[in-house]
Amino acid sequence: MTLDPATDVRLPSLAVLGTVDRAGRTTAAARLVRGLKRAGLSVGAIRLNGRRSGHGYWSMVDAGASPILDVGDQGARLRGPRLGEAAAVLLDRLAMGRTDVAVVELERELFDAGALKTLASEALSARLVGVLLTAPDPSAAGYATGWLRRWGVPVVAVSGAGDRASDHAARDGAAVGRACA
Repeated sequence: MTLDPATDVRLPSLAVLGTVDRAGRTTAAARLVRGLKRAGLSVGAIRLNGRRSGHGYWSMVDAGASPILDVGDQGARLRGPRLGEAAAVLLDRLAMGRTDVAVVELERELFDAGALKTLASEALSARLVGVLLTAPDPSAAGYATGWLRRWGVPVVAVSGAGDRASDHAARDGAAVGRACA
């Protein structure tokens, strides 16, 4: 992929990916949004699960994300590289607005073949500055972090079930936001 600096607008984007279903992706994404907002950034959110979950949408609203785009708005259930391409279109839409940074919540758990293809798609991977990984326990977090780094995926933070009751992710989000600014 060749980028034309004169016409190509890139928005700093952070993906949130879980090792398993219910690993806390939505909670971590919402807290990351809240932390980035605390750092003074305008944050847009993209949800790549296509299910239009009320919980996920309202979590992003409560955290202060605006706008919030969902691949489900496209009317199709996409997977793999096609989902990555749809995410790139949504990121480009956010980049045209007044958004400083995007938080992208990926659709499925890390070791699902569709999620791997989405993350590896050139359209999406070229736009990500880092990944916040969620895991239910330290062992899963350690294994998945090492695995992602071997594949060249920049893991910038790890969250999990133990962090749900705390506000660490919001503070970490503010630190990441300052680094992106």
